[in-house]
Amino acid sequence: MKKYIKIILVIWLAYACFSCDKFLETESNSTFTEKSVFTNLDFATKAVNSIYNNLTSMNLYEYYIGLYYKCDNDIECSIYEDDGSKRSLSHYAGNEGSTTLQGTWEDLYSSIERANICIDNLPQSPIWEGEYAGEAHRLYGEFAYINTI
Repeated sequence: MKKYIKIILVIWLAYACFSCDKFLETESNSTFTEKSVFTNLDFATKAVNSIYNNLTSMNLYEYYIGLYYKCDNDIECSIYEDDGSKRSLSHYAGNEGSTTLQGTWEDLYSSIERANICIDNLPQSPIWEGEYAGEAHRLYGEFAYINTI
């Protein structure tokens, strides 16, 4: 009897260890690829809106409002002291602890990358010609404009 239990246990362990490999590998139906995003006008419009969303991030707001307009120059000056934080950037005293510029550049280059993906894929999409061609061409013009900023 013990011999049969051991054989069943070994078979069960072998089955448990080697049978589930492909069962656990699934592909999500909600995954967006470059080809699937540009299959209809709604998804392509959302791709444009994601570029605008990137351009309105807090990193860019802090850069333009908090640093650019309050830099030390002839007219404007920063009232903050050089304390080693992001406020030090307005005194041209950035250091390795200042991560504000890194976030700003990451958001800007992410926006450029998204616009380039749209520029590359929209002309090959099914909506480029047909019923929604006018809207697709307008979106393409927005991508090209954003990419020149």
